[in-house]
Amino acid sequence: RSKKCCAVNKIKTEKHHMAGKNFAFALKTKEQRENASEITLENAASLTIYQLRQELTRRGIFDDIFGHDGEKRNINFEACLQVLVGELVKEKDISEQVRIQEVEAAQVAQGETLQEKLIREKEERKKAALERSAQRQADKEYFEVRRKANAEKLEKDQLKETQKGEQSTDPESLVTTNETE
Repeated sequence: RSKKCCAVNKIKTEKHHMAGKNFAFALKTKEQRENASEITLENAASLTIYQLRQELTRRGIFDDIFGHDGEKRNINFEACLQVLVGELVKEKDISEQVRIQEVEAAQVAQGETLQEKLIREKEERKKAALERSAQRQADKEYFEVRRKANAEKLEKDQLKETQKGEQSTDPESLVTTNETE
C-alpha cells in the first residue's frame, strides 16, 4: 500500500509542477538562465527577482540604490530590472569606448589616425589639382580652345531652343481647317 501511495503522490507532484498558466514561460526562462553564462541586456528580463537582487548585490549597487532594508526605494521586480539594465547599459558604453580607443591606438601604431589620413588625402588632391591648373595656364592655347568650344556649344544650344520655339509657333503646324464656314 505504501508503494501505491508513493506512486500516486509522485504523479500528483509531477502534475503539480506542471500546473499553472506560465509554465512554458518559466521553463523557457529557466533554460535561458542555464544556457547563459553571464547576464546581458538580452537575458536580464528572464531573471527572477531573487537573481536580480543577487546580481545587484554582487555588483555592490543594491544597498546604494534601495537601501539596506528598502528604505530608499521600493524593492520589486521592475525596479531591480530597471537598475540592472541601467548598469548593463553603462558597462556596454564603457566597453564600446574602450574598443574605440583600442582601434584608434592600433591606427596610431600604424602611423596615422583616420583624421590625419583624410587631411593627407585632401592635401594630395589639392596639390594634384593645382598642378593640373598650372599645366593649363602654361598652355596659352588651352583657354582659347576652351572659349571656342564653350561658344560653339552655347550657339548649338541656342539654335536648338529657337528651333523648338519655331516648331511650336509654326503656322503650318497650327493650321486647322474649318469646313463649316
